[in-house]
Amino acid sequence: MQSPIVGLTIDPTSKDTITKQIYDHVRRMVLSGSISPGSRLPSSRDLAGQVGISRNTVLAAYDQLTAEAYLERRGRSGRARAPSPRAAPRPARART
Repeated sequence: MQSPIVGLTIDPTSKDTITKQIYDHVRRMVLSGSISPGSRLPSSRDLAGQVGISRNTVLAAYDQLTAEAYLERRGRSGRARAPSPRAAPRPARART
């Protein structure tokens, strides 16, 4: 299975944490439509192995993306892109 997380590179000199780099990359791919709704993402073990980082780092990024409804859990099948990414909240309208 080819990973839908294409182009993920980790910059150890970045001011952003590795978790944040993964989060930002996957979030951008979801919002741009590069990852189709329902597409499975690589398991945390697979992605950690591919990138050469701790599985817990990948889990932290996936958990945050799931909490924000960009991804959804699929039981023991891992994670997949949620049907539609969370829309940005609209500002409250002033009452007249």
